[in-house]
Amino acid sequence: YGAYRFETHDFNYNPGKYYKLSLSSLVLDNHKITVSDFSFLPTMNRTQFNKSSPVQEDLYTVKIPKIELAGYKVSNLNNHLQVEANNLNVYQMYMNIFSSNLPPPNPTPRTFFSEKFRKIKFPLTIHHTKVINSLLEYEETDKGALAPGKLSFANLNVGIDNINTAKLKGKNTMVTVNGKTSFFGTSPNTVLWTFDVANPHDAFSFKA
Repeated sequence: YGAYRFETHDFNYNPGKYYKLSLSSLVLDNHKITVSDFSFLPTMNRTQFNKSSPVQEDLYTVKIPKIELAGYKVSNLNNHLQVEANNLNVYQMYMNIFSSNLPPPNPTPRTFFSEKFRKIKFPLTIHHTKVINSLLEYEETDKGALAPGKLSFANLNVGIDNINTAKLKGKNTMVTVNGKTSFFGTSPNTVLWTFDVANPHDAFSFKA
């Protein structure tokens, strides 16, 4: 294809009864995809969510002012989709994860990131990903709690190398995550986390 450009504005989508997804604009050309004002928000408050959910599930709130995917290539490999990108930048993300022990426990085992990537059906590679100047919050509550306990990771800057789905034979399948953050906004912390998407045992290394 030659040069092309596509734009859409004020996009809204309901992926299910618990969430609504929206963005103010998406601009796509043959070099870059830019998303502005992305949000993934609950459709109900926490009390309503706990009553509605049959088992324990996390409730997510995500707001991202800007997302850029640069140097991407979509191709057809033996009649199968293949996606590759050089850089994914996520700017000033706010993510809140709320967990409640009030509903019954969920019997389904939680999967690790390596398994989630392996379950993607097509070859996907993102060489370099950056999460820039972001804030991550985790809140958890129980029956006797007066208010949720809260962990806060401010000034979050993360670099991720080689996100992949282990679908290309002979290619590197190791993912490396380097992160810096301020725990509760005051205590500096660094993280090094590595895992191999192709490892069926989902082993990983984590240093903080």
